[in-house]
Amino acid sequence: MTKKHFKTSISGAGLIGVALCLILVLSCVKQDEQKKASKGVRSAPVEVVDIERGSITLLRTFNGTLEAQAEFVVAPKIGGRVERLTVNLADTVTRGQIVAELDNGEYIQAVAQAKANLTVAMANLEKEKIALKIASREFERVKTLEKRGVASETQLDNIMADQAAKQAQLEVAKAIVIRTEALLETANIKLGYTKVRADWRGGDAQRLVAERYIDEGHTVSANTALLLIVELSPINAIIFVTEKDYTRLHTGQTAQLSTDAYPGEIFEGRINRISPIFRKETRQARVELTIERYVYPYYCET
Repeated sequence: MTKKHFKTSISGAGLIGVALCLILVLSCVKQDEQKKASKGVRSAPVEVVDIERGSITLLRTFNGTLEAQAEFVVAPKIGGRVERLTVNLADTVTRGQIVAELDNGEYIQAVAQAKANLTVAMANLEKEKIALKIASREFERVKTLEKRGVASETQLDNIMADQAAKQAQLEVAKAIVIRTEALLETANIKLGYTKVRADWRGGDAQRLVAERYIDEGHTVSANTALLLIVELSPINAIIFVTEKDYTRLHTGQTAQLSTDAYPGEIFEGRINRISPIFRKETRQARVELTIERYVYPYYCET
């Protein structure tokens, strides 16, 4: 009896001690709130909301460069002196437009010479046609005389040989005409090359002049770069990613682009192509994004 009562007392004494501590703590808190209230300090309000489930977005930042959607280098197919440039830096160019003209005096003379040679060849062809016709008539006449016994077989053989020679000369004359016509066509083509056109394939019908490499009066050789014409709508953004980020990217994925040229402005883009290989030197893969709405300028290597 006495031992059990002791335990209960210990337990009761413990409860009393806890109660006293709680009263003491509450008393201290109350005193602290009173002090704050007297000083004009209020407790910050706390809003209670329900727990919700949602997706977590992983944002990655990459540095890259902007490249034109397409580039076209205007170069003449023949050499000569640049007489005139019809466009300049930042001008709009339409597909097929003449952007430069070369000195064409030499090529005009070549066309005139080819026309004269063709005239001579055509006259020679007509001459050979007439000669063959005369030889054919002579052959028929001697053939008739040979049947009557008036002409010998030797005379008939000679006439036949002459007719065959005239036929061969006619074929040569025809070949010369064909060759001369080809030379005239070549001369006309080269004359046309003196007007340099921006004749690119595919893409938009209009582009912009990004670079001008020569001035009027310069003498250039064939295939010398005159102008660089680019298509900037849409424009490509190029980034390189490591293996760690490679698996997180896929075509069609959206991205946001910011540039130093337009601080604070955000452009929307979309991943268009992802390289299937990593570069050996950097262990990075090339990723191309298409930016539909972007106002040049951009940086490019020249």
